[in-house]
Amino acid sequence: MKVADIKLSWKRSPSSDIKSVKVVFSANGSETTVDTESPDVQELAVTVSANSNCSFKIVTTDNEGLVATSEVYSFNLGDLEAPLPATNLSHVVVAIRDIPNPA
Repeated sequence: MKVADIKLSWKRSPSSDIKSVKVVFSANGSETTVDTESPDVQELAVTVSANSNCSFKIVTTDNEGLVATSEVYSFNLGDLEAPLPATNLSHVVVAIRDIPNPA
């Protein structure tokens, strides 16, 4: 059986009073929660079997016990025989401006 070593990554909360960060990872319905060693951690390595449906989310708790949960990021791991697709696609708005309307 083929497996893949996967690096899960995220940008940490910009809040200054973060007490703890947990990663909730799921592969084919089996869920695992990992307490990070520090609120500054922004990645976690996991090993995943071929043909797995995976997801993860970040649960952040502040010093007052208030909790914020990130969006859920999902991905499917194929059979690990074919080439893997490009990842980490994103966009950034770099400027907003007015232009004249076409005549």
